[in-house]
Amino acid sequence: MPESFHASSPLRVGGVPEHVSLPWYEAIAGGYLPGVHWTDQPSGTGAMMAALGARELDAAVALTEGVVQGISDGVEARIVGLAIPSALQWGIHVAADSDFRDPGDLVGTRAAISRRGSGSHLMAYVLADRLGWQPDDDAHFVEVGDIDGARSALAAGDADYFLWDRFMTQPVVDRGEFVRVGIQETPWPAFVVVARNDVLERRGDDLTDALAVVAATAAELSARDDIVDVIADRFDLRPETVADWWAVTEWAEAGENLSVDVLAEVQATLLRLGRIDQILPARHLLFTPS
Repeated sequence: MPESFHASSPLRVGGVPEHVSLPWYEAIAGGYLPGVHWTDQPSGTGAMMAALGARELDAAVALTEGVVQGISDGVEARIVGLAIPSALQWGIHVAADSDFRDPGDLVGTRAAISRRGSGSHLMAYVLADRLGWQPDDDAHFVEVGDIDGARSALAAGDADYFLWDRFMTQPVVDRGEFVRVGIQETPWPAFVVVARNDVLERRGDDLTDALAVVAATAAELSARDDIVDVIADRFDLRPETVADWWAVTEWAEAGENLSVDVLAEVQATLLRLGRIDQILPARHLLFTPS
């Protein structure tokens, strides 16, 4: 069992209420993170980076590309470690009654996004680049808040497509609301843990200790024979959907962080797509424990 992490005052950590956060949920439920106050962040990475900037969160489990853009845009934070070293498979979804049936049909259309700076926003740029066109940030994006907002927007015809984790959206596809017309995979590790610089200066060791507890919990979960059923029950997913996700996903080990080379690749891609204005030195983005 992991050793417990205690702190004199709670660390406020946020993350999406999805399977990627399960090690945090389990560590907290097991009493191993009494020094962490967790809040679900259903609106995703853009909202979490805003919350970090507003000092409403101390740390977050968020999408790599959104974190890098948020820091480049002025959020004073750094990446502390990896959460999900594997890639994320973004489903490309359209309304069931739409005429779109291929990613190529979406050139020039409007993407529903949770908010600007979110993964759903940035990966729509990656998809457009793959398809050979350049979206206009005002004309081609509709902010919808979360997946429920996207369901409403696509059904009403207010947006044309929506990128979100293909496994978490499977129930919406199964109900016949969405049709998945393709997959856009991230070209880098999916999720990182990011924390405000002032928190790292004061409590970097505390956060490192908390991540070690989470990594130990993730290792225990990974070793369970019933891990697919545990995830399926917790997040109301079909076991076969979870099995497919588990086959392509891993949780990070203690001390694992984004490499400088991968960070350079993320920045180069975001710069080419016009999402950041400059390449920052790695020391401005990555935290190295003392």
